[in-house]
Amino acid sequence: VVASQSSGSSGINAEYGARARVAKVFQGVELFLTAHIQPGPKDMRVIVECGGGTVLSEEQAVTRANQPPETRANFYVVSCSADQSFAQQFALRSVTIYTAEFILSAVLCQRVDYHTNKLFSTERPAPASAAT
Repeated sequence: VVASQSSGSSGINAEYGARARVAKVFQGVELFLTAHIQPGPKDMRVIVECGGGTVLSEEQAVTRANQPPETRANFYVVSCSADQSFAQQFALRSVTIYTAEFILSAVLCQRVDYHTNKLFSTERPAPASAAT
């Protein structure tokens, strides 16, 4: 399945969207997509929604990030290094930040892998004196 060129799409959203539709791999998952991810947020929104997920606006994402961690177990941010300073506000609230590959590989493999494709670790490094 390929999107028509007249749609202004990168052509991949229809292909990945069709795959996502099969298994609803993002059922119950809420994602916030930062501005500079590739494929772009518009295409990724189509893929996520075809997969049963929900894409939140920036305002909704900030509100969600400010809720207690136990109430936002299925909320994640998808970002890139260009948006790292913006995404950092979510990491400081213990929201896991993934790369766009998180979405694309979930659709291709028909399962979500929460252990790979993290953009940066939210864990603080051990003090230098403790690393021996």
